[in-house]
Amino acid sequence: ALVAVCITLVTVSVFTICRRTFLCLVSHGDKLFPGTANGAPDNEETALLSDPANPHRTSSRLHDRPATAESNTLAAEVSDQAQSSRNSDDGSLRRDEDPSQKMRVTLFQNDRLREGRSNHAPTASGMLSGYHLRQKRVSALTEIVTEAASTRHLIWNCLKQFPTEFRRKPRRRSAILTVSGTMLLFCALFVGWTIVGIVYPGFVVSDSVALSSSDHCGIWHFDDDNAGEDAAYLDDIQSRREEARASQYVQECYGPGTEETQGCNFFYNQSIGYTMKSEQRCPFGISELCHGGLFSAVSFDTGLIDTGVIGVNAPAAHKFRRRTTCSPLNMTEDYIKSYDSGESNETAYRYFYGAKKGTDHTLETSGDPFQWRVPGYTVKIGTYFSSQYPKEDYWKPIAGLKPSKGSTMTIMFISSLHNYHTKPSYDPIFSAHKSQHFPDYRETFYYNSQPRARVLACEDTTELCSAEGKICWSMTEDGPADIPTPPTYWLMKWSLEQSSTYDSIMFRLGSALLAGQHISQSISSPLSDRQWELEVEHLFATSLARIQYDAWKIATGQDRERPGYMERTPDDARGKLCRLWKFKAFGYTNVYSWRFFGGLVVLGFIFVVSLFF
Repeated sequence: ALVAVCITLVTVSVFTICRRTFLCLVSHGDKLFPGTANGAPDNEETALLSDPANPHRTSSRLHDRPATAESNTLAAEVSDQAQSSRNSDDGSLRRDEDPSQKMRVTLFQNDRLREGRSNHAPTASGMLSGYHLRQKRVSALTEIVTEAASTRHLIWNCLKQFPTEFRRKPRRRSAILTVSGTMLLFCALFVGWTIVGIVYPGFVVSDSVALSSSDHCGIWHFDDDNAGEDAAYLDDIQSRREEARASQYVQECYGPGTEETQGCNFFYNQSIGYTMKSEQRCPFGISELCHGGLFSAVSFDTGLIDTGVIGVNAPAAHKFRRRTTCSPLNMTEDYIKSYDSGESNETAYRYFYGAKKGTDHTLETSGDPFQWRVPGYTVKIGTYFSSQYPKEDYWKPIAGLKPSKGSTMTIMFISSLHNYHTKPSYDPIFSAHKSQHFPDYRETFYYNSQPRARVLACEDTTELCSAEGKICWSMTEDGPADIPTPPTYWLMKWSLEQSSTYDSIMFRLGSALLAGQHISQSISSPLSDRQWELEVEHLFATSLARIQYDAWKIATGQDRERPGYMERTPDDARGKLCRLWKFKAFGYTNVYSWRFFGGLVVLGFIFVVSLFF
């Protein structure tokens, strides 16, 4: 900005000085000749420019020539013409006198003088065009400069006269100073506001939207077959961090009152909106599977979301929709059966919600978790996922739990450990209503006396839609042939690949639960009567935050240097996902160059125009 302003000021100043110097050279050309005598210059146009009130001055070169009768006659005519001009009302023309006629007469006289010196017959040239007049003035200036005793001395004298001319004309000086001051003030305000926005970013209200400039965009996936165990271990650690990062972001940046929270102003949209509804219809094929009956589920729905919400920079982009419906599962003997493990006197349980590879049940547990003397919650490894490719699934849900087409199913087995609650909890998942009194405490504590794990299931659905939102398809389906799939489409789709309930809890397990944040040592503060709804809502919001983070990850190619990863970018999007993701550049501000430089051009134009008035 400073460079642009300086260039503008320097250019205008140089133009002004050159123009004034040119006029000075033309108007004071007679000073080039030290022996100048009172007489007419060699060219009448030069005489008019140098002194309009005394057009009959001559140079010494004219007196050096032999006088002829014709030249004397012409000189007398010129003298008479000048005398008549001086005798008019302060040099003004009579009403019936054509101003252009005086110029024609003067030019005609000048031609006759030239012709008289060359002894040629005079030719009437009173009808000279403006072009010829300019040519004559340029010729006069060229002749003057060529015959100057010292060109540098003349130019220096003209430059020294510029400040005098500037002070002599207050109106012009006022216009120049006003426009120059306006330009400098504009620059100072712009630069100052930019500095304030960088040093105190919260003080300046600005969109500050930037476009990612990374050249390393792309989709990378872990290569399970060839990466090796060490790379797989490191990948699990990194995946857990990414999962925890999304969860933490939800707690700090989703929901009302988080707009001014530090760290929540990075994404183009702080959050992805959704609606939550309780007492919804059981999503499973057999309604008795829902613990509370037919209308005991809770659902979450984003509605149609434009990809611009997650930062995809496209004018008419595709849309997507995320839906999740969850419910605690029935725990009758049809689904949970005790058995003798044969290893101890502890009771063991098997959970029949679908077979996993090599067994006819989903999970088995033994012992009483409360007796393990460890506070907190566990989510058993039996957190299984029915993927979009059922033939490859580790878990095969029972008929009632099979998800609808294009959807996935997540089942979680949650156990309460050695936790004492200050208030009883009748939540179907976080139950704790068995009382316990300690002699040293006045309060009564409550704990979960049931050794069985509580079961919670969620069905997730993700839809990809056209820009108008009228046609939608699942993640595993190809879009309609008449709907194009530009690179922005692939950026959206792969950002949604790990957006499900399973992807929000699989690496953190029990530590992902909000109920664990209520525990200090073994004492838990009161839980909500609908704690399970808060938990699944948090998992759903975490899946949305994963979309935001994964879009960023793809746009910048964050996985490209992780061990064991290989690029899986589709051919029609390879190398085309860069510079498609926008975000809020906190600590920076946008400069609209066309507005800024356009303003400078306008001010510069006003500056130049002011020099002529």
